[in-house]
Amino acid sequence: MEQLVSLKEAQASAEQFNVLTHLVGQTALTLEHLAIPEQKTLAASKPITQRVEQSVIAPYLEPVTREEQRFAAHVLSGLVEVLGGSRPLTQVEAHLSPQLCLALLGRQFRPNISGQGYRLRTFHFQKPSEHIIEAWGHAANAENVRAVVGRMQPYRREWRCTTATIL
Repeated sequence: MEQLVSLKEAQASAEQFNVLTHLVGQTALTLEHLAIPEQKTLAASKPITQRVEQSVIAPYLEPVTREEQRFAAHVLSGLVEVLGGSRPLTQVEAHLSPQLCLALLGRQFRPNISGQGYRLRTFHFQKPSEHIIEAWGHAANAENVRAVVGRMQPYRREWRCTTATIL
């Protein structure tokens, strides 16, 4: 009977070992990494965890020209004023894609209670590819601050805002 118990214990240990090696096989760890050093040698041994090196290579972004910067700021500022109700949509529709223009036509814009419309306060941009300019910033009035995001893409040989969101 004693031999049978030890056989069951051996099988259980083997199953635990198989599970452990399966888990270790799915990670970058080895059994040496999982071993816990004795208390006496803990201070003298190397740390179990090691720092992961991060890549120093940043993604390449296309340079944005001054003209593209001005265009993106003008369009984003105009959209903020349209959505705030202080500027008619007809003043910026030439710089919007037809889909975005249609989406804005269906909305009702009312000035806020204070009478002061939203103004673009900060402006940032990047050009992740040759054919995309992404612009973002925050707009504020006397009552609220909101985030603004827009994407400009070429449309019929000129830049147009194709996507815009105000949060």
